[in-house]
Amino acid sequence: PSNLDTVEFDTSTGKINAKKIYYFDINAVGHDHPKENVNFGIVNWFYLFTRTSDGVNQKFGRSRAWVEGPSPNVLADRHEVIYRYDLVDDPGGTNIWANPPAFWNDEYEFDIYGRDIGREEFEQFMFISGEKEKLNSYQASQLGRWTEHKTFRFYLKVTR
Repeated sequence: PSNLDTVEFDTSTGKINAKKIYYFDINAVGHDHPKENVNFGIVNWFYLFTRTSDGVNQKFGRSRAWVEGPSPNVLADRHEVIYRYDLVDDPGGTNIWANPPAFWNDEYEFDIYGRDIGREEFEQFMFISGEKEKLNSYQASQLGRWTEHKTFRFYLKVTR
C-alpha cells in the first residue's frame, strides 16, 4: 500500500485490505448579474460530465441535479471513489489497474449552469382575513434567472 492507503482488517473474512481513495474537487464561482448585490446571486448549480467518446453522462459528485452552493456565487462539490483490495491476494491493487472502470482515462465535456433560485419550487402567499393562504406554486427551473451556459473539455487520467 502507499502512504495514502488505509489498512483495514475485515473481521468477516479475516483478511487485511487496503482502502484507496481517489477524488477530485468540482469548484466554480460566478454571478448571474454583475450589478447584483454580493449577498445574492447564483444559489443553485446544475452540471454534467459527458464522455466525449460515446456521449454518456457520467455521474460525478452531485452532477445531473440542481446543487446548492455553500454561499452565493460559489459551487463546491467533490467526486470520491473508494477501492478496497486484499493486501495478500492482490498486493498493490493490481486488479484495479488491470481492469479500470470505464470512466477512467477518458475525455469529458463539462457543462455548467447556475440560477438565482435555491429551491425546486417557490410559493406565493397572501393573507386573507388574517389567515395565510397559498395562491400559487411555481417551478423554479422555469422561472429562476439562469446564467449563461459554460462548457469546457478535460481529460480524466487516473495514475498510481
